[in-house]
Amino acid sequence: MKVSALLVNYNSGAYLLQCARSFLEEGRREGIDLEWVVVDNASPSNQEEWKREALALGARWIDMGWNSGYACGVNRAARESTGDLLLITNPDVKFLPGSLARLLRVLESRSRVGAVGPTTWWNVERTILFPPNIPPSLKDALFQTLAHLSGAANRAYSMARTRLALPVWRAREVVEVETLSGGCALFSRKVWEETGGFDERFPLYFEDTDWFRRVRALGYSLVQVPGADIVHFFNRSGITDGEAALSRYWISRRRFLEKYYGLAGRLAADWTKALIFSSRAEKFRARPMDFIRDLGRVGDPPSIRLRRDCASFLLELTQDPGFFMAGAIFGSGDRWTPPPETWEAFGPSRYFLRGLDVSGEEPRYLGTWSFERV
Repeated sequence: MKVSALLVNYNSGAYLLQCARSFLEEGRREGIDLEWVVVDNASPSNQEEWKREALALGARWIDMGWNSGYACGVNRAARESTGDLLLITNPDVKFLPGSLARLLRVLESRSRVGAVGPTTWWNVERTILFPPNIPPSLKDALFQTLAHLSGAANRAYSMARTRLALPVWRAREVVEVETLSGGCALFSRKVWEETGGFDERFPLYFEDTDWFRRVRALGYSLVQVPGADIVHFFNRSGITDGEAALSRYWISRRRFLEKYYGLAGRLAADWTKALIFSSRAEKFRARPMDFIRDLGRVGDPPSIRLRRDCASFLLELTQDPGFFMAGAIFGSGDRWTPPPETWEAFGPSRYFLRGLDVSGEEPRYLGTWSFERV
């Protein structure tokens, strides 16, 4: 069966070519019939160099002429494609050997699976895992807002998210999940057409969450496939106007909550946004969730010393002191120092790490650290 890869480009030419070469190599290695369709959403910077290289590699390239939004771009790419199976992928993704073949095997062997997603890593060395997506809901919106206002609520909320993530992070077999990431997912054209594709009322963000929810409503399951590994170079391409992206996020969030919860959802979206941006929340964000040991400004890999020797520990990595979304580093012993190759993935920024002993049934807190990579 032919697989059509759908990519929306916005100032991401270099990453897009890396992504394309990685899945085209997968196709050659595994004997998979591939095509790839690129929709350029009026990238502000000149993409002609990347466009020429993409066309030379066999891409179908469509210049939208305006920033149509991610959902509209994906829908256009799907209409222009011819494959039996569709692969949505961000340009800043790299497919590691065997990833695409594993996704295909699972999708083709399970009739009621609507879409499959890979295991996503933050770095090529596969030492830092991305967090699984958690579907938004009225309850989640309310608890997340409380977490912006109270240290105790923040600890409870972030730990609840960690408990939900642990079974997915630790899975060695195919695991059913409530939602996947639109950053990379494989599904049949039949399922895509049954749902009608992405809802273009979402300008950016939530279009994938909405679509996966509609897939499940049709009776299909969503699964993540361990061993189908990709790297997502998150926020390392295409970001030219962070304020505009954030504005689109809040618009899409409001539309999602209103779509599924009506007036209550719309009011909750407005009320929670106002509270999150209130002066009290600003004061809370200025102080840490827990006591944080600051390791200072570092150029060499720091050493994180835990409170005790652990048969299995989890270090959650984030750039947000609230730990609303954090990656996962697993290890054992009483300390962690990033290997040189892993350290290279840390760009100049401030990072936060929270340690948990996950040797037993319940995670036990080990401490929180921060450092600035220079």
